[in-house]
Amino acid sequence: ILTPIPGTDFFVQMQREGRLVHEELHRYNGTEAVHRPRHLTPEELTEAYWDLYQRVFSWRHILGRTVFNRRLARAPGRALFYLGANAYYRSQIQRRIAPNIL
Repeated sequence: ILTPIPGTDFFVQMQREGRLVHEELHRYNGTEAVHRPRHLTPEELTEAYWDLYQRVFSWRHILGRTVFNRRLARAPGRALFYLGANAYYRSQIQRRIAPNIL
């Protein structure tokens, strides 16, 4: 979620427009809306973020991009590694912890 980090022009703009929901810095972590978007409530944006993560890391999608991926069929070790990493990401997302995916 686009987050207005204090000290940035975007933060100043959101502050000037009165669109900041709060200024509790520990909540400025990119996993919840801390500003009022133009076409959604902050809660709707936050829920849409987590809903997307839930879909991307559903078992159907995880298996499709790991075990049943043709490119990985020639490298079963890699497929199993990716399966494990995706399963870990899924467990984090279930607890609403965004995994560090770089």
